[in-house]
Amino acid sequence: MVLSVPVRGEDIEIANGASMSDSIRISDAKYLGLITPSAWTPADVAFQASHDGVNFYPLYDDAGERVREPVGVSRAIALTLNADTVKMWDFIKLESVSSADGSTPVNQGASRIFTIVLKG
Repeated sequence: MVLSVPVRGEDIEIANGASMSDSIRISDAKYLGLITPSAWTPADVAFQASHDGVNFYPLYDDAGERVREPVGVSRAIALTLNADTVKMWDFIKLESVSSADGSTPVNQGASRIFTIVLKG
């Protein structure tokens, strides 16, 4: 017998000329994936996290490093956020940041649509 675990995908946009996306609710997900857009102004994707959907803060791991992923175009990425990190927060935002320092915002040259894949 195969048990199925709910999986859903939700689109999230970083607008033209912006570095930060809208927020997405992730509170019911244990695992996250990211499908990248077909075009991308070179940068990493970092995360902002929130418990209330209003106040967002840069997300850091247990080692004190900013949580971020290198991004290429048209890729599926299994995020390094582990189950404990994910279930700690109810909402996240994506942030386009410099690959060199992981914190300097990088504005995108066009609207960029990501698909966040959430698996319960």
